[in-house]
Amino acid sequence: MKLSIIIAAYNVDLYIKKCIETCFIEELSSQYEIIVVNDGSVDRTKEIIQNMRAISNLKIINKENQGLGAARNTGIQKASGKYIWMLDGDDFIETCQLKFLLNEIDISNLDVYGMNYNITDQHGVAFNTAYPLDKNTEIFEATIYYQKFKGNSYTWQYIFKRSIFLDNKLLFLPSINMQDSEILPKIIYYSKSVKYLNVIGYNYVQHSESLTNAKDFSKRYKYFESIIIVNQSLQKFGYEIMKTNSKLAEVIIDKRLSLHQIVFNHVVYFPYTKENLKSILKLLRENKFYPFIFSPPRKLRFVKFGLNNFPYLTKFIADQLRNLKT
Repeated sequence: MKLSIIIAAYNVDLYIKKCIETCFIEELSSQYEIIVVNDGSVDRTKEIIQNMRAISNLKIINKENQGLGAARNTGIQKASGKYIWMLDGDDFIETCQLKFLLNEIDISNLDVYGMNYNITDQHGVAFNTAYPLDKNTEIFEATIYYQKFKGNSYTWQYIFKRSIFLDNKLLFLPSINMQDSEILPKIIYYSKSVKYLNVIGYNYVQHSESLTNAKDFSKRYKYFESIIIVNQSLQKFGYEIMKTNSKLAEVIIDKRLSLHQIVFNHVVYFPYTKENLKSILKLLRENKFYPFIFSPPRKLRFVKFGLNNFPYLTKFIADQLRNLKT
């Protein structure tokens, strides 16, 4: 079998039907499989998936909730395809590109294939595209590719040779956010080449329940914890490969520095109570993410100075100014 499309699904009853439907083409179904891993959903996700059992190449795995990473690991272990494509259950693919993608992996037989993607609203209407539409199709040495495109490291924008995971015992961390940033450098290390395909194959859906839009403080706090775990993992891996791939190790240092920008932006642009901000800054300080070291654009330099020296007053003023603009 050429390809296993692995869909991790947790409480996505509003989106999962569309996600699965866009993955199915009857006349091509013998070439690939659709594996949906229901990660202990407590909404109608399981019921909706079960009602789609008539899809000929659909496989359903129900498991207790252990997080996105564990769901992906299960899917990889149960897959039969030579290649795997890991989707999130609240997104969807461009069905019209599936035939092209199946043909491409059959002909080229490379380690990794990257693709363009749309960013859409919750109704599936695209409002942005990740890369320029005139970007050329190229084959990169894997480390060079990561060096150029490390800013975009979403797992779902790639099709991977499954043996990369099996042969090197690569696993997603079970219950953190930003898993893509943590595992992609490891996949790159064990890959020889990446081919960029100038097609829009994926649709990344932004909605109010998305982690990056979450207002629940416990979710936001976990997000900061996850960044810290990712940083620690990348630091350890970068040190381990310094002698065997120093170039990739250097790129990982740059990737880790970008995490400081993410942390700074999430502190600046999301509202927090004084007590919640105090908890976040304590966590960041304990893990060397605070005081902030990121060099922001000129208009935010005073904000950085203020947050490093008068954090609660500065955050209060910044939130008030942002409220006035909205």
